[in-house]
Amino acid sequence: MVRENFSTESGTAPSTAGASFNQTGKIPNPVNRCRFYALVSSGEMRTDQERLRQIFNKTDGRCHLSGRRLSFRNYGKVGRRGAWEVDHSRARINGGSHHLNNLYPASITANRSKQARTSRSARGDWGQARAPLSKATQQRVTESNGWKFMTGGALLGLRFGPVGAIAGGIIGLAIGLNVPVE
Repeated sequence: MVRENFSTESGTAPSTAGASFNQTGKIPNPVNRCRFYALVSSGEMRTDQERLRQIFNKTDGRCHLSGRRLSFRNYGKVGRRGAWEVDHSRARINGGSHHLNNLYPASITANRSKQARTSRSARGDWGQARAPLSKATQQRVTESNGWKFMTGGALLGLRFGPVGAIAGGIIGLAIGLNVPVE
């Protein structure tokens, strides 16, 4: 792994692989050492509140592996109800990145049992076929269903003339907007 220069409060880490000293030749103090190793080992993945909220909302606050409801405030709190952590859908060891499209919320139990396997196989362990949809995606799917059913109803209603097309469209829209989105 090639390490980049990451600054710590006690200096800047060298860019040579395997180095654990700052420019003064001293090991960083314990607080900075933890930050330094976290930055180096994670490739400087940001986990600020905004980014965590984006990841959490991708699945409407549900584990992407098990489908369980998660609690935003229990991020990283092992043993708490709804505790969760960020999962790399494609594991880092398998070439996965820290890009938002590869990061999903996962219950701690499900994430740690997944290890480096694919999300698809891990979801199978929990009886899931795919990741839960975000609220925005659910809304888009519902609207799309409404239009599709309305069009289908109108086309079927055409058999009974213009009034049938209107009635069929209204009935199709009502059905389409009430189709459950999984």
